[in-house]
Amino acid sequence: MGCPKLTRGARWSSFSSGRDGPFDLLLTDMKMPKMGGHDLIRRFREKHPTLPVIVLSALVPKDVLEDLRGLGEGQIIHLEKPIIFRQLTDLVAQVPPPHEPASGT
Repeated sequence: MGCPKLTRGARWSSFSSGRDGPFDLLLTDMKMPKMGGHDLIRRFREKHPTLPVIVLSALVPKDVLEDLRGLGEGQIIHLEKPIIFRQLTDLVAQVPPPHEPASGT
């Protein structure tokens, strides 16, 4: 898709804490080794509250999606597996970039 990606490796610790960036989008599954999607989204939203997130998962309960949506201002989209690649690329193209949160000053 022409997008740089971060996966497991030397930068995992920094990446999974949400310290690296800037990021345009977080694309994640909910069930992964080392850290689940809910924890990953929570960590990212602490540092990047407007970051759009696409969750790829066969089943995400409605209450979990609502909880995830409460973690920041950015969009949370659930795309159910099995994934159709064209559907994913169209969705990624439509996601607006993150914006800076409103300043209180």
